[in-house]
Amino acid sequence: LRCCVVGVEVLTPDGLCLRQCESCNLMAASMLAFEKEYGDRVDFVLLNGDDPRNAAVVRAFGVDGIPHIAMVTAQGALWATLIGFVPNAVMAKRLLGLSRAESDAGRHN
Repeated sequence: LRCCVVGVEVLTPDGLCLRQCESCNLMAASMLAFEKEYGDRVDFVLLNGDDPRNAAVVRAFGVDGIPHIAMVTAQGALWATLIGFVPNAVMAKRLLGLSRAESDAGRHN
């Protein structure tokens, strides 16, 4: 399971510091908390969308706004995309849904 978050500027070890994106800054603390809560079930991949080394990922997910959150199944299928500021309740519901979808898929394989 992957939750890929694309923003801009700098990612710091002590907290997401996405300086050029107000929505990213507003969501930073919540994203860290979600990573702690769901980290055993979901891999959080944080990318700087302005870094040319990430251009292929930006193109692959069709990033045209930030933050851009792509939720991808373990099989590599895009499960959900969230763009812009996402309220905590919505993010929690999506992360729970993604982890449940993966659990259900595992039982059917």
